[in-house]
Amino acid sequence: GRRSIGPGAMAPLRRPAWLRGCAAACALSWAAVAPTARGVMLKAPAPAPLRPALLTLHWAHRAHGAHNASKQEPPGSDLVFTPGTNFQLPVPNEVLVAIALLIPCVVFFVRVGVNAASTSTVGEATGDMIRRQGSFRAVDQGSRARAMFMGLPSSGDTVREVLSGAVVSLGCLPEAISFSMIAGMSPLNGIWAGVFLGLYSSLLGGRPGMISCSSGATAVVLAPLVRSHGIGPMSISVLLVGLLQLLAGKNRLSRFIALVPHPVMLGFVNGLAVVIARSQLEQFRTEQDGPFVEPVVMQGMLLTIAVSMVTAVGAPKLPVVGKFLPGPLAAMVCAIAFSYAISPWFPPRTLADVTILPSGLESLPSWSFPPAGVDWGDIDMWAAVITTACRMALVGLVESLLTVKLLDQITGTPGSTRRECFGQGLGNIVAGLFGTQGGCALIGQSLINVSGGGQGRLSSFIMAAGLAVSVVFATPLVSHIPVAALVGLMFIVSINTFAWGSLGLLSIISWTDALVILVVTGVTIAVDLATAVVIGLFISALAFAWSAAKEVKLVDEREGAHARVFRLQGPLFFGSAMSFQSRIRPERIAEPRVVLDFAGGKVLDHSAMEAITKTIDKLRTAGKTVNVRALPPEATAYFRSTSTAPGSSPIKADAQAEAAPEAPAAEHLPACERPRPR
Repeated sequence: GRRSIGPGAMAPLRRPAWLRGCAAACALSWAAVAPTARGVMLKAPAPAPLRPALLTLHWAHRAHGAHNASKQEPPGSDLVFTPGTNFQLPVPNEVLVAIALLIPCVVFFVRVGVNAASTSTVGEATGDMIRRQGSFRAVDQGSRARAMFMGLPSSGDTVREVLSGAVVSLGCLPEAISFSMIAGMSPLNGIWAGVFLGLYSSLLGGRPGMISCSSGATAVVLAPLVRSHGIGPMSISVLLVGLLQLLAGKNRLSRFIALVPHPVMLGFVNGLAVVIARSQLEQFRTEQDGPFVEPVVMQGMLLTIAVSMVTAVGAPKLPVVGKFLPGPLAAMVCAIAFSYAISPWFPPRTLADVTILPSGLESLPSWSFPPAGVDWGDIDMWAAVITTACRMALVGLVESLLTVKLLDQITGTPGSTRRECFGQGLGNIVAGLFGTQGGCALIGQSLINVSGGGQGRLSSFIMAAGLAVSVVFATPLVSHIPVAALVGLMFIVSINTFAWGSLGLLSIISWTDALVILVVTGVTIAVDLATAVVIGLFISALAFAWSAAKEVKLVDEREGAHARVFRLQGPLFFGSAMSFQSRIRPERIAEPRVVLDFAGGKVLDHSAMEAITKTIDKLRTAGKTVNVRALPPEATAYFRSTSTAPGSSPIKADAQAEAAPEAPAAEHLPACERPRPR
């Protein structure tokens, strides 16, 4: 068919990109679960973008069938769910993992297609005008705007995006392993949680360049549940975390992150810097909470860390190479070379010494929902699961949204906190379905990525893909990376994360703001981030209420011979309500009429309306005539419903305030304002 794109113009009709993306997703899902569909689609000519995915699914099914050819099972036995075991779907586990990894890619390109279709429609409508002007700069500007909106790097930044993402993936690998140990699970659990979180957050989240992975803050929350009830309830809790985060995004609860004061933010980054540096000390132990490594190994690690830190700082300052080579990558290469150069005297401690990582398809996570080992009727288990889910959802959202705000300030580009809630929620749902521990955004790795030039979605995607590739295909190579090279990068991140300027502010700002910075820093180090932010908000709210209450003034003056006026200036709320009541005493007022003027103030809450009601009742009980000016309608209705003074009548407004000014005659108006005769 044809469609019109202008007056008298015709062009062939092309299928929109978003429609092609939806068709691809449906085809892959159909091919994954229907063996007949796979055969038909492979025999028929398939679209070029679908051929690699279909071939992958086809050979995965053939390998799975050859592996299970010797097993004689009755029809329908693969659909039976036995309590105490994982539910087995009639689909190979490799295919399920492939589908989980392909879904965010398809959705992302659908969004790109929808945005491109809307942009092309506008471009077609203005195409004739652009051609007449002899310039196509508007089209180029539209492409750049679309790239910035979707977080796609320009052609010149692609190399830096890829290199930065690859370096961050190597840095996330030992972190994910250590976070798995904190939660009491296998190293692969944290790695695959990082793959799912990183992929969904990078493509569907709201902050390009932000790194999401398994986190120490969430691992600390999950550890008690794993120790008391096992991994099965943990996966249910992670699934509930994702649902809660989706609910927060739907109800736009992410906008409340704007209420976090700057002192709380300073305390957050300072405490997080200490936590990042402290977490690296575990790399100097032979095992978690175990003895330190041998002195010779310790000396070699310290030397390698020094080389890594010096290179990370000095490489970007080189005249020519520094513009193209990210500092973290240069630090990684130099530290690895130096570690193996001194290995005859100082044996290196590599990732292989930390843990043994399986490779190939054996390292893939398995579908684990409904999970095994769950007593569905245990009330104590459900109480622990729901409580843990609420805490982890709060911790994950607070850390992720604060990271979004921090990266917004560093890069000067806005991010979407609401969209980040959806990205984090979807990632945690998929992580829970595969029995992994979930996670949230990592501010340290995000800062490494941004400082290395990775400010687009490509770098975050490369990080997630790099984690998966390093486990499935490159385990022998990755296992020989010295741990000290990664520790040096994390120490640099810790130094850059700490707000050193806040130390000088402590003697300049108010004592309440200084107290908030110190308390939030200490609680972040001792407990967790969510608790620290809540305590910081509580202290900041009390300090604001106290300072606002001191700004309220009540001006007392006489009006004529028989009236006294009390004029409110400032907000009347719970902090100033008691002071308002104590300032107005009937025994000290000799005039028979009292006027309460609220024109210069604001009535903010229920405590303020209750204070006004009690004051008016007190004055009327003493025989005073009370009139009010500029009282809000809700306060008037509240007074009429709660007044308890004997013989009280509906509230009387002051005649001076209610009398409408008389309109001036037309002959006294300026010539420009006189009504014109018809």
